[in-house]
Amino acid sequence: MASLKKQLNKEPNNLSEWEDLLSFCSHTSGDYKKLEETIGYQFKNTSLLYQALTHKSALLAFAKHKKISHYSKLALCHYERIEFLGDSVLGLIISASLWSTSNPDTNKPYNEGELSKIKAFLVSENTLAKMARKLELEKFILLSKAEKANGGSQRKSLLADCFEAIIGSIFHDGGYNQARQWIKKIYQDILKENLLEVSLDYKSKLQEVIQETEKQSPHYETIETSGPDHEKKFNVGVYFDKKRLGSAWGESKKTASQKAAKEALKNLNNNNDKK
Repeated sequence: MASLKKQLNKEPNNLSEWEDLLSFCSHTSGDYKKLEETIGYQFKNTSLLYQALTHKSALLAFAKHKKISHYSKLALCHYERIEFLGDSVLGLIISASLWSTSNPDTNKPYNEGELSKIKAFLVSENTLAKMARKLELEKFILLSKAEKANGGSQRKSLLADCFEAIIGSIFHDGGYNQARQWIKKIYQDILKENLLEVSLDYKSKLQEVIQETEKQSPHYETIETSGPDHEKKFNVGVYFDKKRLGSAWGESKKTASQKAAKEALKNLNNNNDKK
């Protein structure tokens, strides 16, 4: 029981050994100070940040380098446990944020089914990986040389996991309010959009439909804008082979693009029905 308690309470607090691992992976603590500026959060316990971005392969290689039988004998941890925490924290905070969010097109709250679809989109692997890339987390993930050479830092699954691990680390380091503020800041732009339109991802569906018979992808262009800067609206068209398949207005280019893709899918279905 004492051994289990020690394992559960184990925290990555050996900064000297963390710095050795950073050096082994060709990084310095200064690199992560810059990352703290980029993500907009300064850790009281910097080792939590290191843990969030440490892949198991780095610990295995480091243990072998130190001639230690297994990485568990190091006073270090990889991201998986803290990512489990971050996943739960993210789900709660996103759910609470959506509860008080209305559809900008109708000014009505989203219903239960819509909330489920939107949440699934906001916490999906694709969305989390995009968030991670915006923060350039791929530059700071600690990997073995072999894993790095195999493109490990570019894998969507790893980027998404590390993003959630960052959330878990912020929660562990600063508490719920700090994690909530950070998540709302990271998600602030997307939460202003028509999330139902964005979550349905008509753009991906349109690309799939076109690429069933064609090798090229559709492209999107802003046709015009209207309104003052703080209430600007966008008219976006979707084109393929110089032909406009659809167009739509939206509160943002992303929302307008989704609506244009939806219109294009409708037009394509109508054309097929006439054949």
